[in-house]
Amino acid sequence: MNFLIDFIDTATSNDIDSYLEANGLTKVKTYNNYKNVFLVQGEITPPKTDLVEYIVHDDPNGIQ
Repeated sequence: MNFLIDFIDTATSNDIDSYLEANGLTKVKTYNNYKNVFLVQGEITPPKTDLVEYIVHDDPNGIQ
């Protein structure tokens, strides 16, 4: 499953990489125009933590 994750502005690359690794997520796409927003792939919905502003399931039929 794919998810869009927007991390807080103060999250470092190390913070983000640690979060992704701890939750079994792989970066699929980085959005250069948006700071700390990534398309990721994983088996389960990632948890919302203090590092995460929001998580959106990237439905192949479009975001509902």
